[in-house]
Amino acid sequence: MRPDNQSIRQFISTYFNDNELGTFCFDYFPEVQREFTNGMVFSAKVMLLIGYCQRRGLWPNLLANLAAERAEPFAEMFHEVEAVPPLPEVHPRDPRRVFISHAHEDAELAQRLAADLEAEGWPVWIAPDSILPGEKWVTAVSRGLDECGVFVLLLTPHAVASRWVRHETDVAVELEQEGEMRLIPLQVEACRIPALWRAYQRIPFRGGYAAGLARLLAALAGKSAVERPATAVVQTSAVSKTVDVLQDSFI
Repeated sequence: MRPDNQSIRQFISTYFNDNELGTFCFDYFPEVQREFTNGMVFSAKVMLLIGYCQRRGLWPNLLANLAAERAEPFAEMFHEVEAVPPLPEVHPRDPRRVFISHAHEDAELAQRLAADLEAEGWPVWIAPDSILPGEKWVTAVSRGLDECGVFVLLLTPHAVASRWVRHETDVAVELEQEGEMRLIPLQVEACRIPALWRAYQRIPFRGGYAAGLARLLAALAGKSAVERPATAVVQTSAVSKTVDVLQDSFI
């Protein structure tokens, strides 16, 4: 049988209960898990997950993740689906590769920025597009932070409120202090910026996207330095860059 909307809905309903589905979405599709509300029926959660994966082009990821979590029944029901290849090892850090950190509410802008940077020759890591089939979200984020040499932060009220963005940025600050990563915040909307983040000069993006992109490209090329103000003192706690610490932050 080839997996389609109906058969995958049936599979999830048969082999997952409500708590297991919540854990599955937390591990692989946290943007979906955030949309679950008290009192939401199981079938609505399943449809939310399937719809999200179809809209975002993540259907292969959904199949691979289901196969990883329920290997035997998945193989029996969908024997025509090819096995998912093993996840690759983490690549050496690329000083030109850009990690884009953003709140899911700002995904449209983040996706536009990613496309424009790649068109200019800057490889990008961005969730969920850069997450591989069969790869858990936390593992993927950790890999992205290990492989990228530039961290671009989209500063908005949603980003400041996001636990994911806050933790990613804390790790980026530590990596920047160690000389392993450049940290470039983009001021997309007015917001209350955490004290630690204020130490970094921000590129204005509120005056128009084209002008902001030009400034960012100049900064990436080293034509416009993006440095901490001379009076700023950055103090950061020891933020571990391991998968375990990333996971613990959201339990």
